[in-house]
Amino acid sequence: MRTVPRNLRRAAFALAVATTLLSATDARALTITLDAGSGADYDSVGDGWFFTTPPNLPPDGVGDSGNQALAVGKIDGTLELRAMAEFPLAPLAGLTAGDVQSATLHFRIDDVIGTFGPGANFDGTASDPIAVYGYPADGTVTVADFSPPGLVSQQVVSVGVITDASLALSGPIDFTVDVTQLVKDRLSAADVAVGILFGTNDSPTATSLDDQSPGVGGLLPYLTIETVPTDPPVFSKAEVKCQAALAKQSLGYAKKVQGEIGKCLDTVLGAVSKGATPASVASKCVKGLNDADPKSAVAKARASAVTAIGKSCAGVTPADINSPCDGAAASIAATVACVLDDHRERVEQMIAEEYADACTILRSVDLDASFPDVCAP
Repeated sequence: MRTVPRNLRRAAFALAVATTLLSATDARALTITLDAGSGADYDSVGDGWFFTTPPNLPPDGVGDSGNQALAVGKIDGTLELRAMAEFPLAPLAGLTAGDVQSATLHFRIDDVIGTFGPGANFDGTASDPIAVYGYPADGTVTVADFSPPGLVSQQVVSVGVITDASLALSGPIDFTVDVTQLVKDRLSAADVAVGILFGTNDSPTATSLDDQSPGVGGLLPYLTIETVPTDPPVFSKAEVKCQAALAKQSLGYAKKVQGEIGKCLDTVLGAVSKGATPASVASKCVKGLNDADPKSAVAKARASAVTAIGKSCAGVTPADINSPCDGAAASIAATVACVLDDHRERVEQMIAEEYADACTILRSVDLDASFPDVCAP
């Protein structure tokens, strides 16, 4: 376990902005890395304990001093340490929020802190969870950034049970947090930097987030930004055929679902307006909308779409067409299922807009559970 003395050196980094640009799958898409090399500033700010002047004052929610190794930690009533990283946005010059496809924060746990010194001993496990926040930043971490204005929660990361002994067996453990909206917001606001704050309420624990030894391979937090491709991808003839079939058949399925739901709603409304009950026409709705019946209109439309797409996509993998809908899909069948499900969900949402009482009408013929997005608040 590491002992982190007060006022351990704060890492200094080059002021020059260096951007790593890597070709992505699609033409002219870029991966931009914001890290120490691009001028990111890192520090931890403590509240309470020896961080105060005079020492040993309890935490009061206001940062007392920085110049610490990058770490989070907490002992209820004694101290709290929060870690900050401010990443300059200069490497994104010329980009707008719309140019950002994704932004990901990466951080690593490679060491568990055992003590900060006399009176500040921890239990030997990594802080769990670690809360990640974003904030508008000026590029330099200060004591005031212990609780900066504009703080927005990004994710509460559950890290599990981690000790120095477990790390010796597993090696360092990496975590990622989606910060796409945060980066977009900071770009839109024309900020010079985007700030990330790490903290924990897990007491008494402390976790290193830096690149210093000891440990099993530390790494300072960094951001990767993927830009939106500016040129269309180049597909083979077979891949173009597959992509076209996926679009055409899923659209046909969506139209069929929308048509059958609309037909059912109109049938029920017509019956009720003539004094009949919804139950008297329920069978007509079921005939068109029963997913469990392969002979129903929507079931036949889906089966037809799946068959047609499968035929047109023979020999093509999801990765060949840049994995639409489900980036993790291992087969075209999985991609098709995702696309058809998404189209159906959107159709249901449109129906809810077109018919103010759509949920009530479907419920009257016991079909509301089959179309949950019609009834979604």
